[in-house]
Amino acid sequence: MWLNHCVILSLLEKTSTIGSKVAVAVSLTFFIVLSSTVAGIKGVNSDHLVLSRALGARPGQVFFKVTLPSAVPVIFSGLRLGLVYSLLGVVAAELLAAEHGLGQVLAYLQSTFDMNGVMALLLLLALIGLSITIIMNWIERRLLVWQ
Repeated sequence: MWLNHCVILSLLEKTSTIGSKVAVAVSLTFFIVLSSTVAGIKGVNSDHLVLSRALGARPGQVFFKVTLPSAVPVIFSGLRLGLVYSLLGVVAAELLAAEHGLGQVLAYLQSTFDMNGVMALLLLLALIGLSITIIMNWIERRLLVWQ
């Protein structure tokens, strides 16, 4: 796992494109989202599954009508957590290896002892994280009307 991150960080250093930053974000959040998805699917009420099968539902219908709607809240909590981790991970990777980006600006401001700039950038990162969380809550409310 650490070897993957080292390879991705070296790619980030050489290319410093949006693709390498996306690769870092995906590698950091994949297992968070996967584990929440598995937990959501395993947390489906077994009585609902037995009842839907007893009423003659096909496996595809059971998945799309029972399992997926029951698992979506847990999946969204994993997505929300994954988005915040990806933001922090990309900024940390930029801090260590990139030539451009908020992490590199943060490193520059820190090296020049510009504490006002550092605090302003940290406030900006906090606002970005807050806006991501607000947007995810809005999408979750729109998609999960029945709750």
